[in-house]
Amino acid sequence: DAEGNKLYWPIDDYFVERGPLADWANIKVINYHRPLQSYMDAFLGHGLVLRRFIEPCPTAEQIAVAPNLAVQLKMPFFVVMQWQQQSS
Repeated sequence: DAEGNKLYWPIDDYFVERGPLADWANIKVINYHRPLQSYMDAFLGHGLVLRRFIEPCPTAEQIAVAPNLAVQLKMPFFVVMQWQQQSS
């Protein structure tokens, strides 16, 4: 918007796996994108069991200290998964 607030996060071609080059904090990285089903299929296909799935969200206290975190209330920037190898 006119004040520089991020109003949305563009997502397009979600199901297309790709690895575009990104410049992040003056570091060039390949920012791989894969749909969640690709990760789930790979891990489950190797006998892993999903124990936890977390979509981190900043707390009100964290946003009070760092207001720029509020954009993460619109969409998580990452997920955390805890996997465990099945016993034979």
